[in-house]
Parts: sequence; structure tokens; C-alpha cells
Amino acid sequence: MRRIRKAAALLLAVLMLLSLSACGSFGTRAARAAAKMSALESLHMDLDVQLGLKLSLLGRDMDMGMSMTGGTDMQRSPMRMLSDMTVEVIGVKQKMLNFMERREDGYMVSVSTDGGATWSERLTSPEEAPGQMNLKECISLFADCADSFEKVGVEKVMGSEADRYDGEIPGEELGRAMELCGLRDMLSGNMGVELEEEALENLGDIPASVWIDKDSGMVTRFDLDLGEAAHSIVSGVLDQLLQNAGIGGIGLKPELESMTVKVLLSRFDKLGEVTRPGA
Repeated sequence: MRRIRKAAALLLAVLMLLSLSACGSFGTRAARAAAKMSALESLHMDLDVQLGLKLSLLGRDMDMGMSMTGGTDMQRSPMRMLSDMTVEVIGVKQKMLNFMERREDGYMVSVSTDGGATWSERLTSPEEAPGQMNLKECISLFADCADSFEKVGVEKVMGSEADRYDGEIPGEELGRAMELCGLRDMLSGNMGVELEEEALENLGDIPASVWIDKDSGMVTRFDLDLGEAAHSIVSGVLDQLLQNAGIGGIGLKPELESMTVKVLLSRFDKLGEVTRPGA
């Protein structure tokens, strides 16, 4: 009887260990997802960035909503990326196609504002190429902050069940996050805005949510609420943009009220070849 009890206890312990191993902590699951996704040949990303801005001039306030939405197809070898983005400011929309391809002598960057009917092209060096989102490092960033993340439930993302984890990214990691998503390069190269390191210090924590697919183990969605943490940064960026536009001295004061980022990831290794429309 004792042997049976010992065997049963041992079996129960083994089953518990297997169960814990299968479920895993958030840090472990995020690290595994990063490793899996770094080996992908292609994927699709949907991006939704929403900004709530307030402009003050001569004591009068004006609410100005801004958004950037769209999808991006990414291919690893040869490196190609096709983005179809729409920027909306106070109800006025601007649609833009961007195609980037790795060449032997650098990156060919093509832009179209008429749906792909015509394109402007420029060859850039690897150092001058537009910033790209490093998904592996982005997901690893969540894993590095694993202690603050807790599972809050199971939700469906694009029709598939995924475990949702909520947590926070320390404010001091915001600079790293902006580097990984290519935002700092975009501000510097395209808008002439340089972020000082001092602006990235003493920032608040960034609320974040991550969804990990139950079947594939891939991260299929992550959300960031940058409103509080990015307030001083975005206000500084807007000030620089106004200065660059020659209207910095008219007393116009921009203030960020909210900023959210939503990313959906899908079609893992199911894109086919990424090409420029009309090529």
C-alpha cells in the first residue's frame, strides 16, 4: 500500500511539473515567442496609433485628433517591406504606400501617394535607411519586464484564443522601445527632430498588454498606452516641428492628452513573395 501511495505521489508530482512546464511563466513564453518569430520568413503587421492633442493659442484651446493606421507585409530574405498607411489629422486623410528592398549597395526606398500608380525612389545606405520595427527585440523587451506582467484571462485575437497578460514597461525603457520600433530614426531622418537623452529620463511606467496565441505560441497582439510616459517627449517633438516649420514664435502650445499603440501580428510564413505594386 505504501509503495502504491509513493508511486501515486510521485506521479502527481511529475504531472504537476509537466503542467507548469507546459503553461510556463510570462517571461518564458515571451522569450520562446521571440525566438520563434525571429525564425519566420514573413509575417503581416497591422498598426493603429491614436493621438489626442490639444493646441493652445492666445488663451484658446483646440482639440486635434491624429491617427496612423494600416498594414505592413514583411519578408526576411531577401529583405522586403510593403506598408499601406493612412494618416488622419482633424478629419483630413493622407494615404501612402512605402516599399523598401535590400540591395547589394543599400536599400531602395519607394513611396507612392496615388495608390501605386506612380512611385518616387531613392537609394539609401544601411545607416540612412528608415527605421524598422525589430519584433524579436520588442517581444524580448516584454520578457525583460516579465515580473510586472500577470495573466488576466483568455481572449480571442483574430478568431484564435490567446492568453492575455497585463503589466508595465519601466519608463527608462521607453527610449529602447522607441529605438526598436524605428521611431527615433523616423523623427530624425524624416522630420528633423532629435530626441535628447535627458528627455527620456524620469518617465512614468508604460501600461502594456500582450496576447500570446494558445496554439502557435506566437505573440499575436500587443498594446501600449504611452499617454502619461510620452507626454513630455511628444510635447517637445511638437515644439521642434513648429520651430522647423517657422511658426515656433507665435505662442502656439501643443499638449499631448493621450497616445495609444495597437499592433496585430498574423499570417506567419503565409505571405508569399512581397513585391511592389505595379512592379
